[in-house]
Amino acid sequence: MAALLERSDGYYAQFYDESRNPKRKRFSLKTNRKRTAQKLLIQFEDDYLEEEFDPWMDDPWSYDGDQFEEIDLEAAKNRYLNRKRSDGKTENTIRTYREVIELLIDEVGQNTLLDAVRSSEVRQFIRDTSLAKATQRKRFNQLKTFFRWCRKEKLLKENPLKQVEAPEKPDKLPKAITREELKEVCEAVRDDYAAKRIKGHVQQGGLVWRIPLFKFAYYTGMRGSEIARLRWEHIDFDKGLIYIREQKNRKEQTIPLNSKAREVLEDVERKDPDDYVFQSPSFDGKERNPKWFRENVSDAFREARKDAGLREELSLHSLRHGFCTALAEAGKSAVVIKEAARHADISTSMRYVHMANEQLKSDVEDAF
Repeated sequence: MAALLERSDGYYAQFYDESRNPKRKRFSLKTNRKRTAQKLLIQFEDDYLEEEFDPWMDDPWSYDGDQFEEIDLEAAKNRYLNRKRSDGKTENTIRTYREVIELLIDEVGQNTLLDAVRSSEVRQFIRDTSLAKATQRKRFNQLKTFFRWCRKEKLLKENPLKQVEAPEKPDKLPKAITREELKEVCEAVRDDYAAKRIKGHVQQGGLVWRIPLFKFAYYTGMRGSEIARLRWEHIDFDKGLIYIREQKNRKEQTIPLNSKAREVLEDVERKDPDDYVFQSPSFDGKERNPKWFRENVSDAFREARKDAGLREELSLHSLRHGFCTALAEAGKSAVVIKEAARHADISTSMRYVHMANEQLKSDVEDAF
């Protein structure tokens, strides 16, 4: 949240949010009296929690001025969308904002003043029982951004979302691949390679080099982008470690090179230390665009999944989900899964434990 800092020239408020850049935002409270500073800090914190003040964007001493412009909801929508467009938002994103706000306009009336929109109307609009949880969350989040912008632009005196609780998050379970499904994907790649090889449409070793990549992703839980950057020098066979460079949280970390992953690498041609571990026979060079490589491999996985006739929900990332699920089904704790998969929050790891427990309940039910 916020901390009170004492400096030689007085007291400062410091807000922290690891998702923002910079993570810490500090500003002077313009007082040398601790009691006054504490009162000011509480007020800033309250406004921050009510989303009426953003220390990263707002001037602490002018954000709560009294000058407001009277404007109707339709005009506010148009001004908001123009700002999003000038900020470089894509047309798809802008269309999503427009759809939600226009639905709200239909609900409260075309010529309704922005400041006349009531919390009860917004609550009813968001919590429409005919809507799925995901749609309710979408409406809440879109309006949260919209009304907050209106407050910042002095178009709105009181945020109608202030008295509206966020809808519950939809229950989303990870779309994990099973060992049997992984086997079928690999067989589909082999079949495709054999057919194209006979016709001379692919060089020797083409396509099938993806099989060890898919297996390695499943046995290590590494992300596609991490595998795209993996070089032989990042693997310490003596210590049994894999060094993850430039991972999602931008930190370097090590994970175990387990026996299954090591076994997969035995089928991969070992090259120079600075060569990429997984590459097609036609690749010639020491550098690649990891993003493009990851996207190409993801497309290849999707094609193999289609050829194998498997669930449409499976993607390359399902291999990582499969790794975490396998740990949960083996009875490993959320703490172990968090460390193995390098999750930022243990709540992410808990999803796999919950999913495994649901499977256990189903298995027990079947037994009786």
